[in-house]
Amino acid sequence: MAAALGGGYPALANSVRQVVAGTPTTVQHVIDRIGGEEHATMCALFAEVKGGRLRIDWTKPLNRMTRVEATHA
Repeated sequence: MAAALGGGYPALANSVRQVVAGTPTTVQHVIDRIGGEEHATMCALFAEVKGGRLRIDWTKPLNRMTRVEATHA
């Protein structure tokens, strides 16, 4: 996905972090706020989770209402 977005991936990941910063939200809210290509936004969101910059609750089923929050790392 990063290759398909070219230089736009860092900007997308930054936008995802900005939406989540300060107030926990849901995956759907992030998608709605970012707009554009939904799959690209989800890829950026989960890359940020994998990178430790965002966190989700893995003990519950993963869906669009999954809570997302910043790690403040």
